[in-house]
Amino acid sequence: MPRALTEEDKLIAISALMSLFFAVGGIAIGWWLKSSIIIFDGIYSLISLGLSLLSLVAGRYVRLRDDAKFPFGKSIIQPITLVFKYLTIFLLCTLSIIDGIQTLLAGGRELNYLSALIYSGIVTLLCLGAYRFLVARTKPEHSELLVAEHREWLLDTGLSLMLTVGFALALTLAWFGFRDMALYIDPIMLIIAATYFLRIPVTGLLSSGREVVGLKVADELEDEIRSYVDDIVRARGFRSHFLRIQKVGTTVYLEVDFVVKDPGNALTIVEQDRIRAELFAKIRHHPYRWWYTVSFTADEQWAR
Repeated sequence: MPRALTEEDKLIAISALMSLFFAVGGIAIGWWLKSSIIIFDGIYSLISLGLSLLSLVAGRYVRLRDDAKFPFGKSIIQPITLVFKYLTIFLLCTLSIIDGIQTLLAGGRELNYLSALIYSGIVTLLCLGAYRFLVARTKPEHSELLVAEHREWLLDTGLSLMLTVGFALALTLAWFGFRDMALYIDPIMLIIAATYFLRIPVTGLLSSGREVVGLKVADELEDEIRSYVDDIVRARGFRSHFLRIQKVGTTVYLEVDFVVKDPGNALTIVEQDRIRAELFAKIRHHPYRWWYTVSFTADEQWAR
């Protein structure tokens, strides 16, 4: 039972603290400037904070061994966590689009464009720094939970950059006497940002949802393993084989059933273990936890 935080846990915790800083600052400054897009950015950071803490708890819980209650492991918790995460972001984006449309129909929104421009420029640099910090410290063995943190900071960087460009445009319009047009910049940016962000939770929901319901999601990995299994079938003279593979969180469930040609030519336990070791030696370099099963039968019905 692990007590100390792992490196991944520490990175997610750091990400959560940075999200808290941006959330408090964004909501407060957005409220002061009366900017819906800055408030959206702050709320997004606040939601990211809660979801980062959820990811931290989920990651540690999955690593705790509890074979009595979870005989097949707890990897399913990770994609379920991501489904909840993406659903929350989807809801935020949808409500923001509705708010932006209502503001447009009401004639736009007046705000201090110069202050908003300075704020968004600084935040863009800080978000980019947070993103590069996490990416530089992420290793192949780290889970999708940490990768999701990367995506969130990259999205925040893109949003802040868009704010900088938008507020610069609004300030330019106001200086040249087109203040009525500048009123629409804030709600238009909110609609554009929220609409663009929708594709991220939708894509994430499809990917994580496939893992939750048990659909095959590891095509490239399956092709690689299938080639190794085919080599064993040809070398050992087996009649056929059945390969099943599924990735759930950081765990890959792999089952291979070899069908022998001659029922009377029984494989010894040593020979069976040698084949298991041969296959596992070729796949163990992948950064996953393996639930690995290899069986042998002369009757194909037990392998189907």
